[in-house]
Amino acid sequence: QGGDEASCPIDKQKFPVAKVFQDVKEQRKILSLAVKCTNQEKLQKEEIRWRDDILQTCNWTGELRSYEDHLRKCPYEKVQCDKECGEIVERRYLDTHLRSVCSRRKINCQHCTADIEQREMQIHLTVCLKFPLLCQLDCGLKVERENVTGVVDLTHECRVTA
Repeated sequence: QGGDEASCPIDKQKFPVAKVFQDVKEQRKILSLAVKCTNQEKLQKEEIRWRDDILQTCNWTGELRSYEDHLRKCPYEKVQCDKECGEIVERRYLDTHLRSVCSRRKINCQHCTADIEQREMQIHLTVCLKFPLLCQLDCGLKVERENVTGVVDLTHECRVTA
């Protein structure tokens, strides 16, 4: 309370802030404490039968001072997708997610070879000029959208007689 006093979180007694100092010796002790990675899973029995990676957990232990550095590299730490698709995956699966699963990954349209986000591909196929459309007379011939004039095109040798 006020800029000059603080309260002890344990006994609530007030003391002058000016008397607070950083205890380097205690800080070194605390930072030297052994800690385990929080990404060590503790699975319930009912979860074990459904998991194929039950033994794959982080076994890192180290000093508290190294913990944040470890988490920045831990393969089991959950991270947000780089492409901002909204997915959160373990770091060890991020490359696979980006290559194969991410809805914002770029894929080539099989018809025009344009790079399109996977989540936009269905929309793209409705306007892609190279997308093959079936002959309107149902002969089975496929014509690229850019070659369809909007009326029945009888310039090809259609097997169906009009």
